[in-house]
Amino acid sequence: MKNNDRLKTALKLLFNNYWIIRDQQPDEYALLKSVEKEVYQLVKERFGFAIRFTPDYIKMEKIPVEAKSWMGFQEFQLPEDYALFCCLLAFLEERSRAPYFLLSHICEDLLRLYPVKDAINWQNFTHRKSLIRVLKKAASFHLIEERDGTTELFGQDESAEVLYYATGYERTFMRPYPEDIASFAAVEELAAIDQQIFQQENAQRYLAYRRLFLEPSVLRADIDEQLLYYFRNQRKAIADFITTYTDLTYEVYKDFFQLTADNGNQPFVFPGTKALDDILLQLGTLVRQEAYVPETAGMIRLSHEEWSALIILLYENYHHGWSKEYRETKPVQVLAAELLAYGTQWELLRVVEDEVWLLPQLARFSGEYNEDFKKREKTNGE
Repeated sequence: MKNNDRLKTALKLLFNNYWIIRDQQPDEYALLKSVEKEVYQLVKERFGFAIRFTPDYIKMEKIPVEAKSWMGFQEFQLPEDYALFCCLLAFLEERSRAPYFLLSHICEDLLRLYPVKDAINWQNFTHRKSLIRVLKKAASFHLIEERDGTTELFGQDESAEVLYYATGYERTFMRPYPEDIASFAAVEELAAIDQQIFQQENAQRYLAYRRLFLEPSVLRADIDEQLLYYFRNQRKAIADFITTYTDLTYEVYKDFFQLTADNGNQPFVFPGTKALDDILLQLGTLVRQEAYVPETAGMIRLSHEEWSALIILLYENYHHGWSKEYRETKPVQVLAAELLAYGTQWELLRVVEDEVWLLPQLARFSGEYNEDFKKREKTNGE
């Protein structure tokens, strides 16, 4: 493999994985070690990210410019999930000298560690499901391993027992801070530490590359004149870097900037395989057909009533080809809410006070049924 190809693969690994653990991904770990100096320099110069190369794992601290609601764990559904996950990390550190433990041990200790007394009750089905999500997420990060039993059974039976093994990686899961995290009184104080890097000489470069790589797209209306100037003035430099070290393409439009995948081998891209991906594509087509007049920044503002009417029209035009879940089971109002939440994650839609904004990125996509499907629909009289 040529050196540029190795660097391209290395960057993809760093961005698409929380970390690369040596005993779980030995080939990937070896590739990253083979280009350690080069990839360290690339990441430092373009993103200002820190990379930890250790004998056990490699991890790039992917700190966004601004935390967004969709940047959390997609599997988590409630704030309690995050609180329980942090309590689990504390539990695992306490158990570092006794790596084997039972689910009942976790349940008992999490009640003690949870910050709000008596807020968790394992007789409550919702709380048990929350813990199941937390344990499965911890297993996906290789923080714990199931050795006997099945975690999912806890959802039906609070007395279900499972034997786990703590891998020891919990001690390095959280990113390091210059001070004890307990000394910070508010999350804003933690965020201020991350903002310090944007006071440095290369601040605009770090801002541009972080936003391009960690966000679906960058809206012109969301950035200041300095960053806008960097995106446009450094267009060739950014495009050359993207072409050389990734399988992506840098695209510049009047109202936004984004990276697009050149092939289907990229994870975490839109459109994917979910039913809502297809429906959003069809929404893009419908919006253009309705001939809305965008504002100066390229966005279209709708009231919630207008948004609901648009989704009803979307349903009438396209529902025949949707999955049964959205074609028959879920009301249109539920579809409107789910589509809005999902479109917000991909920076295609936005809720601002009492309005729904259709962002200019939405016009980048369209979706229609192929001719064979249309002929079948016509034959069936629909």
